[in-house]
Amino acid sequence: GALEVGAVVSFLCFENQRQHVLVGTANQQVLFYDLKTCALCRDLVGHSQQVAKRLNFISGAIQHLSCIKGKSDTFVMVNTVRGLCFANFKKPIKFAKGKESQHSARKRSRSHGLQLAARQGQNPRILPLEDPCLFACFLSEHSALIVECPWLKALKDVPKPIHRKRYGM
Repeated sequence: GALEVGAVVSFLCFENQRQHVLVGTANQQVLFYDLKTCALCRDLVGHSQQVAKRLNFISGAIQHLSCIKGKSDTFVMVNTVRGLCFANFKKPIKFAKGKESQHSARKRSRSHGLQLAARQGQNPRILPLEDPCLFACFLSEHSALIVECPWLKALKDVPKPIHRKRYGM
């Protein structure tokens, strides 16, 4: 069968028990599809929508998806250049709650939302990173591999150009 996603697919990830495929789209959605029926898992759509909302707090497109199924949990890790998003698709969604005033500035509410989304106990939870994340995946249910590139250190090692010409100036 064929999966009908309805969006540009940027990444695929197979669950370790090969019952589902996890699809990452260009518009920051993460969707679970059942491999037997090639249909969207409707009971996980709420989680997918919350992951998309949380990814708005960290910049960058989805670079990699990782999924691991434990005894009673299904963990998903989504990485962008500026951060990670962790979700447990078998646990209920915990919405970021906080005091919201109608008179708050947009920048303040975005920063406040980021703090709430990064708080421990949230599902899904985001982890903003200082350095760009090149790769992230689960190694087991309790460990993950995260590869970051510290740009300030990397720039010190880059040699100066031999000749530089700026066009259009």
